[in-house]
Amino acid sequence: MRSLKTIFHEDQKDRCNINMTREEMTRRDIHRRREVRRIISGKKSLTPDDFYHVAFVFHHGPSKADSQHAVRLAQESVKRGSKKAKWLYAATVDRLLIKNGKRQKFGTQFRKKKNGEWILFPVDTKTTDAQRANLNVPPLIQLKRR
Repeated sequence: MRSLKTIFHEDQKDRCNINMTREEMTRRDIHRRREVRRIISGKKSLTPDDFYHVAFVFHHGPSKADSQHAVRLAQESVKRGSKKAKWLYAATVDRLLIKNGKRQKFGTQFRKKKNGEWILFPVDTKTTDAQRANLNVPPLIQLKRR
C-alpha cells in the first residue's frame, strides 16, 4: 500500500506536468481519492501531515463534497499543529466559497485565461491582511499583482 505522502506528491507532480491532458489528470485524481479513502478508513489514527496530504488530494476534487471534506481535513491538520496546513485551510475555504458562487475570503484562488494570464477570483474585501497573514497568505495587494 502506498503512503499518503507518496499519493500527495503524485498529485502535486501531475499539476506541474504540462503534457498531461485534463482528462488524464481527472482520471488520476479520481483514482487517488479512492485510494486515499481506502487508506484512511483502515488507519486508527492520522498525523497532522496525514491530514494535510489527504486534504490536498480532496482540495483538487471537483465536487462541493470534496471541497467540504478538504476544509475539514485541513482544519484538523492545523488544529493538530501543522503550520504548513494554514495556507491549505485558507485555500480550501476559498475554493468551497467559489464553488458556492461566493467571493473567496483569503485570495488564494486564481484562474487562467486563454491567453495564459492569471486572474484572481473576486475576493471579499472584509477579510484583513492580518487574517491572511495568520494563515500564511500574502497581503491582498501582492495577490492582485500576481
